[in-house]
Amino acid sequence: MIIRWSPQGSLLQSIAQPDVTELVKFDCEQGADSIDSIERFTNAVDAFVSQHSINRKQLVVCTGSEITYLVRIARGALDAEPTHDSIRFAIEAVLPLDAEAVEVDFLPRGGTLICAAVETTPLRSFLDALEHRGLEVHHIVPESLLVYQHLIAAQKIPATVQLIRKTQGPGNWLEFLTIANSVPVAWGKCSTNNQAFSQELQMQTELLDIEAPRLWIQSDDAIDKDGESSAVNAVEVERIQVDWNGSLAAASQSLLSHQRQAWFDLRRGTLAEHDPLRAIRSSVRAFVIMFFSAVLVSCAALCWKASQYASRGNGASETIAAVFQETFPNQRASGAVVKRMKSEHIKALGQRTTSGGVEEPIDAIDVLVPLADAFPPDLAMAVRSIRINDGDFVLDLDLGSHEQAGTVSRALEAAGFHTEPPSSVRGSRGRIQTSLRGTFSPSTAPTTEPADGR
Repeated sequence: MIIRWSPQGSLLQSIAQPDVTELVKFDCEQGADSIDSIERFTNAVDAFVSQHSINRKQLVVCTGSEITYLVRIARGALDAEPTHDSIRFAIEAVLPLDAEAVEVDFLPRGGTLICAAVETTPLRSFLDALEHRGLEVHHIVPESLLVYQHLIAAQKIPATVQLIRKTQGPGNWLEFLTIANSVPVAWGKCSTNNQAFSQELQMQTELLDIEAPRLWIQSDDAIDKDGESSAVNAVEVERIQVDWNGSLAAASQSLLSHQRQAWFDLRRGTLAEHDPLRAIRSSVRAFVIMFFSAVLVSCAALCWKASQYASRGNGASETIAAVFQETFPNQRASGAVVKRMKSEHIKALGQRTTSGGVEEPIDAIDVLVPLADAFPPDLAMAVRSIRINDGDFVLDLDLGSHEQAGTVSRALEAAGFHTEPPSSVRGSRGRIQTSLRGTFSPSTAPTTEPADGR
């Protein structure tokens, strides 16, 4: 639905049926922002929406030149990068309006900013009333600019052009718009007398780098032959007929369906208090879509990876069972075999070296033989016990003196063993009970040739 708002009244128009309209006039004595005017307006909008089965959450408000202005501001006039707040204050030097009383939007054009400004009073009160009724306004756009933007996109008028149109309402007023390369550069209103029209024409023509065609827009909602004869006939213009209501409806539908972005959308700041995220909604929506897409892709990748691991695990279990069945053909491979293999695998992973490999265990016989060869041959002793575990050993001896314990320890060190200091105590019958602990590593053991030299 379109609300064509002005201080004198609002024209309600259906987007689906552009010819279905209803005029809501305001009480000029009480003012457009009076409680009675606002109540009558919201009741009319609510009834219009219900009567024509219009979506309550898709409204477009179009403003006219009575409360909307187009101004040019040099970038050098701003102290920093242009923002909506900085431009609102810069407009105070151009328009007799306070920065707090307008909302703005802008388009960059070289070293100039083309800015649209709309008065927030009394429009803000009407928007608040609509929001409280559950009627959501998505866009606030200058009506003429929206229609001309649509006509350019539809290639019905050139991208660089001067447009003249008789405005609605009382009085003989002409709306004059200059567009350069699909960007509006000047928008003004002048009376139909020759002097005012000539001044406006000269001022706007100076903004163009090339000569542009001039078109007199004859629309279905404002045709006034008498108004055009005295001023427009003095210059060369081409008259074209435009279905204004249909073009406005098509342009509004493009906005609501996100097919096109308006040159200037003034639904922001104090005119969007009920929708504070409106200015960044598109970015937030894109971020949310990308975030959930990434989550879904990650979940899918993890599920696929988990299925791969499960498949490999099942294959390994089947291989273990097959090896067991081959080794013991008369027995059935139980689940305990697989669990034991998994336990040993985990233990081996804990024994990995820094290079990633797993050291092979040292056989007990590979420790016992060099241990026996390392004993001093001329030393009388008794071996009470030998315990060997993967290269580590514990040796319990009966010796004749404490000095012999040191002799045995040095002999083992010379044979490639790493021993701890011996622990000795005097036992029964005067014998010295000695305990030796150490480690044997084949890589550090000295190589010896046989006595016969072979």
